[in-house]
Amino acid sequence: MKIVYCTGALYKMGGAERVLISKANYLADRPGNEVWIITADQCDQPFCFPLNPKIHFIDAAIHQLLPKRIIPLWTRKQVLPKIVLHYQAIIDQVKPDIIIVNELGYDDEVIPKLQTSAKIIREFHSSHKAVEMMISEKKDWKARLQTRAVNNNSYRQFNNFDCIVLLTEQDRKQAHYRTQVAVIPNTLLQPNDVKSQLHSKKVITVGRLDRLKNHIDQLKVWREVIKTYSDWTLHIYGEGPERALLEQYIVDNGLAKHVFLEGVSTDIASVYSNASLMLFTSLAEGFGMVLIEAMSAGVPCISYNTPCGPSEIIDNGKDGWLVPPGDINQMTEYVMQLIASEEKRAQMGRTAVEKSKQYLPEQIMPKWEALFEQLTQSDL
Repeated sequence: MKIVYCTGALYKMGGAERVLISKANYLADRPGNEVWIITADQCDQPFCFPLNPKIHFIDAAIHQLLPKRIIPLWTRKQVLPKIVLHYQAIIDQVKPDIIIVNELGYDDEVIPKLQTSAKIIREFHSSHKAVEMMISEKKDWKARLQTRAVNNNSYRQFNNFDCIVLLTEQDRKQAHYRTQVAVIPNTLLQPNDVKSQLHSKKVITVGRLDRLKNHIDQLKVWREVIKTYSDWTLHIYGEGPERALLEQYIVDNGLAKHVFLEGVSTDIASVYSNASLMLFTSLAEGFGMVLIEAMSAGVPCISYNTPCGPSEIIDNGKDGWLVPPGDINQMTEYVMQLIASEEKRAQMGRTAVEKSKQYLPEQIMPKWEALFEQLTQSDL
């Protein structure tokens, strides 16, 4: 089967890029598959993650079709037919059975316009609720309007695909499309071979320092925790625009010896393996991959039951805890329960490891292969 992934570029390290390359690498090793990746503008940059040498690659170099002066909307309208013809020539060369689009951009309008017998799939790597909240958090009203217009246009284009693949059942309930919808979660790219012993007095969180990740609530929790467990510390891994706000809160509340903003880690597996607990307070998520990564290392997670993802990953009370969003008191209580009982942490940690195995590539990728077969056989 010939499978084509279409994306903007693969030189910036991000979750969507890592997941795409992981899936493409897996499929390229499966007998009978021929996998291609088409980028809109790779710009001669190296790939952000290692690419299976069996994968074929084409850079469409869309920037060469764009005028030097970009006029919003007008430029898009004028250039779109040229991009369609450009991609048509590429697809005519490859002759794929499956085409997959995985990010907002020109591809949402271009790929469904192609003359091809291939079945076209649109992956949605966020959730409708997360996108809605991301837009509402923008301070500039013009930016809110523009972003909402772009997203709404893409959502309309989704109906022109043969299938939309969402990450969670919860998001499926919020999506209303006239085309086929499937739910396939992300894969755990690399299980953590070194499991945490859960002996350290270290609690972690991993995520971009922005309003949506809502790290400020973790600081509020920690202000209460240290009244009883002053020797335990919270370590926040990530960078972003909220750093200054978090730093000020740490100083104002006397948390400088108890909370540490660690920045971006180059060895996140080791971070998980040396933690005893993970906190997660996002206001909305596409999925919550860091929860599975922590669970793979045997680290129990305490998470807001936020849309979408945590409730489909965590089995409440068994491999972690789910907390109503914004309930600082409940989260504080669960943190203190697990700090107080190493036995309970160990029990939850063992269960978490088993749960994480459900997301290994050998469990998730057959779902993709079954979808490919179902779509390509539907016209026979």
